[in-house]
Amino acid sequence: MTPFRWLALDHTLLLRREWVGEGEGVVFNCASGDLHLLNQTALDVLEHLSDSPSTLEELAVRFPIDVTALKSLLESLDSLGLVSPVPL
Repeated sequence: MTPFRWLALDHTLLLRREWVGEGEGVVFNCASGDLHLLNQTALDVLEHLSDSPSTLEELAVRFPIDVTALKSLLESLDSLGLVSPVPL
């Protein structure tokens, strides 16, 4: 299996809005015109990847969630066009 570093879409193309205490927020992708409702974990991972492209293993150290769930989250964000895997 090829290892990947996950990258977020250019942050200038993403508009983000969160409400304190709600545990979710929305992200508007200016490139596609799509609006996405994301939970707090997805928002946190997306923000982290905007600042610091990371491997699954690096993300697993940073975020205390199951690696299988984290991989599924990354695949979901990829299918939404918010992140992409780049081979190392």
